Amino acid sequence: MTLIVSLLMLGSYQLGVYIIRKKEEGLLYLGLSCIVIAWSFASNGERIIVEYFDMPTEAYYKIQAISLYLSLITMVLFIKSMCKGLISRWFINTLIYGMGVYIAFVLVAPFQWYSDFNIYASTFQIVAYIIIVGVLLYSYRRKRYGEFTKKSLALFIMALCSYFVGLIDYALYLSSVTTDYRIGYYAILGFCFLASFIMSYRFSEAYQTIEGMATKLQKADRQKDEFLLQTSHEFQTPLHGIINLSQNMLETGADGLNATHMQNLSLIRDTSRRLSALVHDILDMEKMKRNELTIHAASVDVRVTVSLVFDLFKHLITGKKIKLVNAVPSELPLVYADENRLKQIIHNLVGNAAKFTQEGTITITAQAADGQVTIIIEDSGVGIAESEWDTIFHPFEQAHSPYEYGGTGLGLFICRKLLDLMNGEIYIDWSEQGRGTGISFTLPVADEGWNSALETAVALENYSTDQEQMLVEVPQLGVRIYTILAVDDEVSNLQVLSRVFASEPYNIVWATNGAEALKMLNSRSDIDLVLLDVMMPRMSGFEVCREIRKQFSLFELPIVLLTVLHSPSDIAAGFKAGANDFVVKPFDALEVRARTETLLQLKKSVEDALKAELDFLQSQIKPHFLFNSLNSIIALCRTDALRAEKLITHLSYYLRRSFDSRPDSYVLLQDELQLVEAYVAIEQARFEDRLTVIYDVQPETLKKKILPLTIQPLVENAIRHGVMKKEDGGTVRLSISLHEDTLHIEVWDDGVGMSPQQLEQLWKWESSSSHRRGVGLANIHRRLAHFCKEELSVASVEGEWTRVQFQLNI
Repeated sequence: MTLIVSLLMLGSYQLGVYIIRKKEEGLLYLGLSCIVIAWSFASNGERIIVEYFDMPTEAYYKIQAISLYLSLITMVLFIKSMCKGLISRWFINTLIYGMGVYIAFVLVAPFQWYSDFNIYASTFQIVAYIIIVGVLLYSYRRKRYGEFTKKSLALFIMALCSYFVGLIDYALYLSSVTTDYRIGYYAILGFCFLASFIMSYRFSEAYQTIEGMATKLQKADRQKDEFLLQTSHEFQTPLHGIINLSQNMLETGADGLNATHMQNLSLIRDTSRRLSALVHDILDMEKMKRNELTIHAASVDVRVTVSLVFDLFKHLITGKKIKLVNAVPSELPLVYADENRLKQIIHNLVGNAAKFTQEGTITITAQAADGQVTIIIEDSGVGIAESEWDTIFHPFEQAHSPYEYGGTGLGLFICRKLLDLMNGEIYIDWSEQGRGTGISFTLPVADEGWNSALETAVALENYSTDQEQMLVEVPQLGVRIYTILAVDDEVSNLQVLSRVFASEPYNIVWATNGAEALKMLNSRSDIDLVLLDVMMPRMSGFEVCREIRKQFSLFELPIVLLTVLHSPSDIAAGFKAGANDFVVKPFDALEVRARTETLLQLKKSVEDALKAELDFLQSQIKPHFLFNSLNSIIALCRTDALRAEKLITHLSYYLRRSFDSRPDSYVLLQDELQLVEAYVAIEQARFEDRLTVIYDVQPETLKKKILPLTIQPLVENAIRHGVMKKEDGGTVRLSISLHEDTLHIEVWDDGVGMSPQQLEQLWKWESSSSHRRGVGLANIHRRLAHFCKEELSVASVEGEWTRVQFQLNI
């Protein structure tokens, strides 16, 4: 009974493991062998089966014979599965089919027919095991182990020998040669446990092999990741080179390239940009796999972020009839997210929308409810089939053919992972093929609420005098020679900037939002430089920068952008908005001070250069001009003393005005005209009837202010280089008119004029130290551009006339 129960339990265990690992056929056959052997013991020897089942004698003997000989088939099948390549297949098949035929004969024939053949069947069974053991011993000696190791094959042979001993003892017991079956019990149990041990040993070897392979795979996976990361980093440099070179050729090589070449360059640039975006996606994906992607959450204004993304996309969708609509409400609460990663998410989603939309609109809206802000990106593109709404968020999955639209299927996967890290989620809100798609994602509302920036500004305005001085008037060393405006919605950042410049001769003033900064610039004229944060509520730093550039030039008021956004596209957008420099947060105090000092020194150098040029212009009173003027006055003293006195007055006024003017001060137009009239009066005294000057000046313009020495040098040029080079002289006409808020000034003469080649070289001569004879036109041109954002316009016909004109917004 102990043997039967042990065999049944062992067989059931092996069959249970086989159900889990169906590829291991040895488990099936060993389990069946244990059960068949148990059944054979139950029906033979002590015949325990008789005690529990009442059956006819004929049936009992059939079960007894079948169970005894069926064990050979299951054992041979077990040996076959374990000893692949060691025992001939024909021999195994002979045993299986031969014993199978005999078992079939036992099933159909009466006991009297097959009982005489049992001895032959038993002999056949014993001979089969002898041959099998002999073949395995021969293979072991020849060191042919098949799928075994040397140790496991030796154990298997020992198991078969144990089973063979049990089988012989059992045959002797049935033949009444021995009186008990004790040795057979132990031998059969020994076989079963040895066979189980061999299977476990093989599993252990397989597990160790798998473990080793897993270690190698993990190492290979790490090497693959490192190779991918290193390769991706190496890709960035040549990609940036390709993008920049192709962009430069597109911008500068249009004259020398045909349409096909320009199209090919555009294709190279756009393909390189897509590959660069793929490299960044791969880097982010690898960081996610390594759990190295960090999130720096803070309060972020969604509307401003969307505005920044749209700024970057305006030049990317050129050629497509797509309208970008920022419909995020201004009163939307701030969200708690990483502002750089939020920008990346919106950039990816808008990029997808633009990819699948040839014409129409891309609209971003948002709404807040239950402590969550939902942002919706809708387009009028090709749409997505409902069956693919979930799969597109898996890595390398795409809703449309990559051959048709491009891409790798990483964008949405990265968006989902980033939102998971920021406690948000993303999903398809709606989509209809041919009509468009709406993708939504959610983010938690920031704790301080939507009006936190306004509350901060109000709190700052209500600070006591001591607190305000603590923030702004940080003790500084030396005399404050420059004033810097710091603009940031975070009070702590303003405090940091105040401390950074504590030891510098700078006066730091501050604003907490863009509107306040613009208001301060309109009310103060002493601000020399602006430190401007990009991510601010209501009005982004890029928008503020564009508004400042409408009033001040790059050199007149330098702007340094402070931001965590430092991708090439972000930097390009910042410079396009009018920034002079970028400082990436978190910044180093030494770097900020160095960049600020450089820009302030550059501003001062430009102002000094303009003043030096004006001084040079003022000093260009030629000795022969003074000599000729004095000669004219001396001659008149003898004939017309009153006129000589007027000329001396004109010369005195001319010299005084020429020496006293400053380049950045404005004068009344009537004062500039007096200078012109003084100069013309002196020249008319010399040239008399050869020079005619006509003044066409509207009276309402006389009280308007202009830059000094902008009209007189033009009139002087017209006289000296125009009409006086003609034998008969000529006419100079000065026209000044006012149209709405624009002052139009024109100096025309009918002198020698200029050829087209001279006009083309005019500014080159004026800017070249090797050819330049004076600084008149160049100085006026640069001062108009610097202070008024205007420029001179020169037109001429050789031998007939020349016209120089400009206009000023009053």
